[in-house]
Amino acid sequence: MKTATRLTSSVLMVGTVVSAACFLIALGLVLVGRPQSVGTVDPPSIIGAVLEPRPWGWATLGVLTVIVTPALGLLATAVEFRGGRSAWVALLVVGILGVSVAVALIR
Repeated sequence: MKTATRLTSSVLMVGTVVSAACFLIALGLVLVGRPQSVGTVDPPSIIGAVLEPRPWGWATLGVLTVIVTPALGLLATAVEFRGGRSAWVALLVVGILGVSVAVALIR
């Protein structure tokens, strides 16, 4: 593995492991009979559901990790290739993702 991709690979690996762990915890909570309630997707609700613990909170945390991981990977790529063409492409893609999220959140 080239040194220039070590950070990107690490970020993607950590995101994958964290999201898989969240989903496994959610599945384990379902299997032991924890209540399967649903909440709103806002930080206080998610934190409360994770601390209780409820399967919904852990599954939501896993989904959010899956969504955020690629953007963090792109930022890591931009850091690794700073000043180069790949860095600018990575930042452009992150910008497009940011605009897409903003448009999706506008009601």
